[in-house]
Amino acid sequence: MQADFDPVSLEIMWNRLIHIAEECWITIWRTAFSTIIGDAQDFGCEILDASGNSLAHSARSMPVFNLSLPLTVRTLLARFPVETLQPGDVLVTNDPWICAGHLFDVATVTPVFRGGRVVALIGSIGHCSDIGGRCTRRACRSRP
Repeated sequence: MQADFDPVSLEIMWNRLIHIAEECWITIWRTAFSTIIGDAQDFGCEILDASGNSLAHSARSMPVFNLSLPLTVRTLLARFPVETLQPGDVLVTNDPWICAGHLFDVATVTPVFRGGRVVALIGSIGHCSDIGGRCTRRACRSRP
């Protein structure tokens, strides 16, 4: 299905998508407890279509996250198909093999619904300085 838009309407919609992504970025930045997110701004926000393809991202997002977030979302959707998502669902991962490369980058993806179906996804990846967990003997051989 192809929709025809005049150039003015298309530009208005495009700028609105970018503005929404920017609002997401500002909200995370202003409410972050992590100094890595609040001060270093090591995070990114993006709007994706229901298949996980990038539509718009904040201009302030870290470029590595603009590249890795669509890959992360598509991998999550392979495990949790878009048809199975319901309002209130949130997908979260810090798997370095599908996320941004190491355990401290946490991706969060939320579906956006219209008329009972997913029309978009809002995603963010942020670097957390410490996400907790225990140290195993293998990972921390110098500790008792």
